Amino acid sequence: MSGEKNLTTAELIRKELGVKKGSSYPDKDKIGNFSIEQVIKIAKIKKEDIFHNNFKSVVKSVAGSCNSAGVLIEGVQAGEFCKMVDEGKFDKEIKEENVDVGDEKKEILKQQLEKYKESMSDALEVIKKKKEAAEKKTEGGVKEGDGEQKEGGEGKKDGEGKAEEKKTGVKKEEKGKKEEKGKKK
Repeated sequence: MSGEKNLTTAELIRKELGVKKGSSYPDKDKIGNFSIEQVIKIAKIKKEDIFHNNFKSVVKSVAGSCNSAGVLIEGVQAGEFCKMVDEGKFDKEIKEENVDVGDEKKEILKQQLEKYKESMSDALEVIKKKKEAAEKKTEGGVKEGDGEQKEGGEGKKDGEGKAEEKKTGVKKEEKGKKEEKGKKK
């Protein structure tokens, strides 16, 4: 436990779940479902590092980190869980600082996570399609050798000179014409 004290709350959450990283879409794609006991376990480790008036507040702080990692708590999002904590639903567990999770409860947590994932599958599919479309759009950009031949045979690739135009507000060709006029005078 002494080595765990040096870990961040997010690292402790990932360690408890047995994963290397949190969810890419923590509001929709949940990677785990903690019990109150698992949240208490992490809160006990971090209570010296998290400045709060009472242990219940530390538990709620850990719940917020669970939310950022894409982890449900007792089958609900962190905001709802914190409301339940405020209402006293977990007072007994928090007071006793109980960290033992029974097999029956583990099965319930697993079912809750599956149910949540099922309810969010359509929303996740939309997100994945948008991501794929954005990636295709990025891949569809100009690649080396794909440039069009410009006037005068300069052979610039599409988009070249755009940075200059944005910076100065003047197209490169127009800038060249102005310089030529200045030399004639």
